[in-house]
Amino acid sequence: MLLGAVAAKTLLGITRIAETRGRFIEREGRRYLVGYHPAVKFSCADLAEKIAEDFAKLMREIKNLP
Repeated sequence: MLLGAVAAKTLLGITRIAETRGRFIEREGRRYLVGYHPAVKFSCADLAEKIAEDFAKLMREIKNLP
């Protein structure tokens, strides 16, 4: 899981988290889930629910691994 714009930009070249958050993106045989950095909820409380959704999605994905 890529947490925040710095990680998403560095690894995938993504500049806007809002457009890709909550989605899995495949690159070079790897799957990445893009999400907001958890610290953002302190400055934007309305994003806390989206952050929780992203972590729940990650947990479901991990549970389905072979």
